[in-house]
Amino acid sequence: MQTVQTPELTPEQVNQAVNAIIEVLGSPQSDLQQLALSAFHRGDYQTVKRLAATNLSDCYLETERMLPPHRNGWR
Repeated sequence: MQTVQTPELTPEQVNQAVNAIIEVLGSPQSDLQQLALSAFHRGDYQTVKRLAATNLSDCYLETERMLPPHRNGWR
């Protein structure tokens, strides 16, 4: 049996991926989306999760919920 080692992502690589996802999402189209994006940038992951959980049909909010929370300076 072979094991595959995957290298850990650096904070910079995670930051680049998150920025690319946010760029694809585009500008928030509603006040709730803007609130979620602001909360994400502040590192307030609980607010992002709450907004996504209470607005299940909003794909923008759901996508933000799936992004990794800010850790170790990741933004």
